[in-house]
Amino acid sequence: MYWEIAFVVFLLALTALVIMLMPVVMQLKESVGKLNQTLDTVNKDLPEVMSNLKDISGNLTTTTVKVETAINSLAEIEEAFTRQIKARLATLGSALSTVIQLVGMLSGKKKKK
Repeated sequence: MYWEIAFVVFLLALTALVIMLMPVVMQLKESVGKLNQTLDTVNKDLPEVMSNLKDISGNLTTTTVKVETAINSLAEIEEAFTRQIKARLATLGSALSTVIQLVGMLSGKKKKK
C-alpha cells in the first residue's frame, strides 16, 4: 500500500514537472527553428561573401604592388634629383671660387696664405 501511494505521488510529481517544462521545450523548439533559418540564410549567402572577399583581397594585393612600385620610382627620382643638385652646386661652387679669385686678381688684392 505504501508503494502504491509513493508511486502515485511520484507520478503526480513527474506529471507536474512535465507540465512545467512544456513552455521551455516549446521555446527551445522555436529557437532551434529560428537558428535553422539563420543558418540556411548564412549558408546561402556565404559563397557570395567569400567570392567578394577574394576579389577584395586580389584588388588589395594589386594596389599594394602598384603603391610599392610608385614609391620605388619616387625614391629613384629623388636620388637622381639629389645627385644632379649636388653636382650642379659643386660646379657652381667651383665657378664662384674662380670668379672670386679673378675679382681679387683684377682688383689688385692678393690673398694671404
